[in-house]
Order: sequence, then structure tokens, then C-alpha cells
Amino acid sequence: MEEKFRKEVLIFPERLLSDDTVVYFLRELKNVRGITKITFHGPTYYRRTLEVDEESSFKLDVKVGRIWIEIDDDEVIGKIKEVAERTLMVPYLIDVGRYTKYRKTLTDHLQKNRGLDDIGKL
Repeated sequence: MEEKFRKEVLIFPERLLSDDTVVYFLRELKNVRGITKITFHGPTYYRRTLEVDEESSFKLDVKVGRIWIEIDDDEVIGKIKEVAERTLMVPYLIDVGRYTKYRKTLTDHLQKNRGLDDIGKL
């Protein structure tokens, strides 16, 4: 049985993004329909609250170096590229695929149920 997963758009800027750039990017991305999840990755930084608008804010404790955007369908990719082109002032790489874990691995199962000490006893 083949497991279905959602595609992700990877945005990988050549430099770490400032908080203002992240907020500007999210404000523009808020108008795009078909996005199910956004994940930020980067080096640990002090915890701060970023306010996208009056209704939405979030805590961030990394300096953003990569962005993964999970999407429903391929039509959203073009809109995300347009937003990135308008808002990101640094060169970046953009690619489509699956970059984050979408199901439990064997190691996850063993850590929760039996422990890694039992891996040789399967």
C-alpha cells in the first residue's frame, strides 16, 4: 500500500533572514490558499514573539535559514514563488519535494515501544 504525502516547497536563502523579512514574507503568504503547514529551520537564537498582524503572532527561537511550506496541490507553487520573489531581498534556492518526516520511522517505533537496546533482538 503506497502512502500518500503532501509536497513541500523548500526555500533556502543564501543568508539568514531578519525577523522583519520573515514577518513581511508571512504577511504576503497569508493570502495564498492551499498551504497546510510552514516550518522554519535555522540556528538557535533567543526566543521572541513575531506579530504577523493583529490576529496572529507566534514564538520563534531560531534565526530563519530554511523554510518548508507544505501544500495541498501544485497550483500553489507558482504563487509561493511570486511571494518569495517580492519579499526576499537575498538570493535563494527554491525546490519542491518532501523534506520533513511525515510518518514514524522504525527508530521512532523502537524508541517508544521497546527501546534502542532491543534493536538487535528483533
